[in-house]
Amino acid sequence: MYLPLIGRLRALEWPPLVLGLILVLAEKVLRFITGLLPSAIILACESTVKSAMEALLPPMAADTATNKAVHDVVKAPDFVSLCKLVGLEAEEHIVKTRDGYLLGIHRVRSPGAIDKPRPVVYLHHGLLMNSEVWLCAIDRKRCLPALLVDKGYDVWLGNNRGNKYSKKHLSRSPVDINFWDFSMDELALYDIPDTIDYVLSTTGEKSLAYIGFSQGSAQAFAALSLHPQLNAKVSVFVALAPAMAPPGLRAGVVDALIKASPGLIYLFFGRRAILSSAAFWQSIIYPPLFVRLIDSSLVFLFNWHGKNISAAQKVASYSHLYSFTSVKTVVHWFQIMTHRCFQMYDDDPSVRLYGQSFYRAVRFPTQNIRSPIIMIYGTVDSLVDINAMIAELPPYSVTVPIKNHEHLDLIWADDVEDVVFPHVEAAIEKYLPLHEPVDLKHTSSKNVPESPPKYAYAPPHMPPAQQKHEHLRPQRNSGSRDRGTVKHNSTTDGIIVGMADPVTAIVVPRSANATSAAAKLDAVFDDDTQVRKSAATGPADHSPNTVAGAGTSKSDRTLSTEAAYGRDMNDQHDGARTVSKITGLRVVEPIPIIASTENGDKDNSEEHPVEAKEKLKNR
Repeated sequence: MYLPLIGRLRALEWPPLVLGLILVLAEKVLRFITGLLPSAIILACESTVKSAMEALLPPMAADTATNKAVHDVVKAPDFVSLCKLVGLEAEEHIVKTRDGYLLGIHRVRSPGAIDKPRPVVYLHHGLLMNSEVWLCAIDRKRCLPALLVDKGYDVWLGNNRGNKYSKKHLSRSPVDINFWDFSMDELALYDIPDTIDYVLSTTGEKSLAYIGFSQGSAQAFAALSLHPQLNAKVSVFVALAPAMAPPGLRAGVVDALIKASPGLIYLFFGRRAILSSAAFWQSIIYPPLFVRLIDSSLVFLFNWHGKNISAAQKVASYSHLYSFTSVKTVVHWFQIMTHRCFQMYDDDPSVRLYGQSFYRAVRFPTQNIRSPIIMIYGTVDSLVDINAMIAELPPYSVTVPIKNHEHLDLIWADDVEDVVFPHVEAAIEKYLPLHEPVDLKHTSSKNVPESPPKYAYAPPHMPPAQQKHEHLRPQRNSGSRDRGTVKHNSTTDGIIVGMADPVTAIVVPRSANATSAAAKLDAVFDDDTQVRKSAATGPADHSPNTVAGAGTSKSDRTLSTEAAYGRDMNDQHDGARTVSKITGLRVVEPIPIIASTENGDKDNSEEHPVEAKEKLKNR
């Protein structure tokens, strides 16, 4: 094993290294001695600590109901038991990855729910966690899976290899070093895509919404960048407390030590599971005392104070906080922190001696991600460098800051149902709606359903293949008018009356008044100023004097519409409202043009959005 010793560490970094090794050795000895003690002695110690803490500290919760809820969550032994506490039923499924790991994943639903096709939402946990972290809320309204099930979604929760529900391999034993020889590379190459394929195959759906917390978001960033075909299967990616290239630890000495030599983690913890003794200590330490120890560690390492999470919620959540992962995964994170880039695991760091780099570790090509990305983060989260992330992601990525919230607040804060969940709901509803597809051919303007709630964070130029109306796949017809028509099952169902952006059409049902409305828009769109004024102040004046002398040619009308709807307003729904004001029609939500050219070119849904935009401009 390579150890960067003399000449690599500074003099001030040796004392914490030696102290850390002493503490690791002391913990092993203490754990060995404690394991030999009779249960009666351990219970007596726990009772003494409990009495002392109750005398010195204020009560955990004032009401009996809260105390009971906390007790029930703490004592719940597994995922299925936690589901019952929030009134859900759980199914357990096994995913076999291509490299032989068996992953336990879960599907949750309401008791007695009818088994029918529903939009799928997939949730993935963070580092040193498992799927239980999503169900630890002591109040059901703060449980995201329960909220999504109530909304009507088909909810699945995944697990990484090696954790509580995935500690199995076809040919390797967890006691073998080879079992734990994985980093985030393998999680992105195998676990995420194989799990998504299994979920979609089981449900029969074509795509799903992905919600990742912390490392769960990093795994999605990596997987989507490495598997181009996976982007078509993820309608929207919601990253909670997204992790990509954390700036480092707040404990200066520890941060400097680890960044100098990330491989030192192997010296402390070996090459199997990291913190494997945490479950042992958690099982024998009085829960409120365990919370104090965790809180102190979080303040020391990350400067997280947890002020937005109640003491009762911490006791409940921290009891399900830890799960196994490999030491190599943690080393991978410290390599990322050291080099300040979202890179794959560096297999040969020894060639980076003395500040010289003779090769560059492969970076995850995150600029290639095509799925819509919504990043929801706390403004005081020390692990999120949002500017660095934006620089590494496609330009249509969207950020949603949550003021004065930290990392764990995004799933456990007392106000999470008010400040976080509405953004998650809006993002999913935008790209994976619950309502049934609209059949424009058999729909009059009077009974077209309302568009989904306005989503203020919609990227203005989303790749066509990732838009939510995948079932329509409309095409621009050869020889049709500039704004075209929409076809479904080879039958003209609606008419395009405007462009929300260069690749997204606004469609109204085909009827007599829809056709005349399109003709009316032809005149209005000849004057960009008039359209923008209409959007801001109300219906446009359609008198001949209003548009007389407009200099825009018919061939420029698509670009005029783009200026009115896409560039200036940056909101597709504003464009839809403008059309509604001008025509008096209720407008079907903007849908993507998966365009074929006037000469009959094939579907360009896999093109980069900028390329698609340029082609439409030149048409």
